[in-house]
Amino acid sequence: MTVPRRSLLKHRSFKWEEASKQLTLAIKRNRIEILKLVGFWEYWDLDPDRLIVHRSAFRQDEEIIQEAHEYINELIGLLLKSAAIKIDGGNQPVRAIISTIKGILAEPRLLRRRGHNIDPGVLGELGMHYQRSDENPGNSDEKAGTHWQDICNIGSTDLTLSKEPSAKDIRSAAKLAIAGLEEQVRQGAPRKISADFLADNLSKMFRRFGHPITRIVDPAEPGLSAPDRERGMFRDFVAMTVGPLNEELKRQGARPYSETGIVKRAVEAGRLGPKRNHKC
Repeated sequence: MTVPRRSLLKHRSFKWEEASKQLTLAIKRNRIEILKLVGFWEYWDLDPDRLIVHRSAFRQDEEIIQEAHEYINELIGLLLKSAAIKIDGGNQPVRAIISTIKGILAEPRLLRRRGHNIDPGVLGELGMHYQRSDENPGNSDEKAGTHWQDICNIGSTDLTLSKEPSAKDIRSAAKLAIAGLEEQVRQGAPRKISADFLADNLSKMFRRFGHPITRIVDPAEPGLSAPDRERGMFRDFVAMTVGPLNEELKRQGARPYSETGIVKRAVEAGRLGPKRNHKC
């Protein structure tokens, strides 16, 4: 019997309120340096130290200060959204989803007993391929996936828009889902949606005030890991934003992002090659 991935049977939804508090504190603590890295102060030809010490004497800069606050709040919102996509977006490794669905195929009761704690990716695949045995396949309005809510609402006391799926229908959906996912595996690993989303949007936010993304990779040296060889203003920006995000992901039991991976994805998306330093 196939053993389902335990982690996908113990899904915990993203805790927005808790994450918002933690990320807001972490990002606002470093907001002056973050704004410096993206070129905000340079763009407006302002000295942040002057604004902090003598703010009351520079009323004419209030609109710029407001824009700085809005930028930081937008950045916090982006980080929260990427965490939500990672945790609740059903973006688990395909093989892990296959393993869990095979467990449900062997024992449909798993779905009834633990429906509300199963990873959204597993429920989504089953719902997309689910069909009631009394549906008419010839009716275009009642094709597979029409009654996905039967799967997602399983175990609910409110069955107004759904009904309890039979073990036979659960198994049929599981077989179709497994076949589709195994075909994906044969075609190659899919892109990581949440990482692409984060890298693309961090890249756009970093370049907003005219700073280009430059990835600098120093030569390999004994004892120097690959991430330690990376440097540059965008690399520092990622460290100051994705670092706190990763701490929150770990607090919520999710796998953190690779900071180096985010830099690489952003460079790739912008079609920018890495700038390499060479020893003389």
